[in-house]
Amino acid sequence: VEPKTEASKYLGGERRVNADSPLTHVTLCFDAGGWKADDLLETCTLHMLLGGGGSFSAGGPGKGMYSRLYTNVLNKHHWVDSATAFNSMYNDGGLFGIYGTCLP
Repeated sequence: VEPKTEASKYLGGERRVNADSPLTHVTLCFDAGGWKADDLLETCTLHMLLGGGGSFSAGGPGKGMYSRLYTNVLNKHHWVDSATAFNSMYNDGGLFGIYGTCLP
């Protein structure tokens, strides 16, 4: 008998932490529905298209100098150090997001 579980609910939020760091770290996350979501393929495709990397990234699909985040963010804004898309999928929920670092 499988235990019954309730699906996780993404509530969002904001957290700011002061730290002794030369860079500012920012993450934007969105509810992605998880492995069983109707738009799983679209989410994974968006993740791959956005890609990302750091100011010294190179090569490979979804990263490096040909990804959307590299060409539209890192190449155009010298103060951005890195920009990377990510997704975290689980059975009952998931997150899609973009993580970046820049000069304060």
